[in-house]
Amino acid sequence: MGGEGRADGGCGTATPATRVELVDVLFRRHYAALLRLGVVMLGSREAAEDAVQDAFVSLHRQWSSLRDPEAAEAYLRSAVLNRCRSWVRRRSARGRSRPTPIADCRPCSSGSR
Repeated sequence: MGGEGRADGGCGTATPATRVELVDVLFRRHYAALLRLGVVMLGSREAAEDAVQDAFVSLHRQWSSLRDPEAAEAYLRSAVLNRCRSWVRRRSARGRSRPTPIADCRPCSSGSR
């Protein structure tokens, strides 16, 4: 096989230049599918794009921490899912923290203050 199917091109440790190339290959192969996943979860293409791009940036930064470079695709999918879940939680928390409008605000008829 010669390592052509591996995310790391056949070597377990990637130099920074190689890492950029590997992340670029992963981006070209998986961006569209990860974006679809994000859009389904968030209902917003813009928010999904942010989640997917953040996942790729995180992968690049954490590349040396990957135990198995072949797991990079799974790392990306998990990162996108986690970012989407966080976004949904924040959005629903904001909805709960809005003040409830007062329906009727007439002065009391008792005359005392």
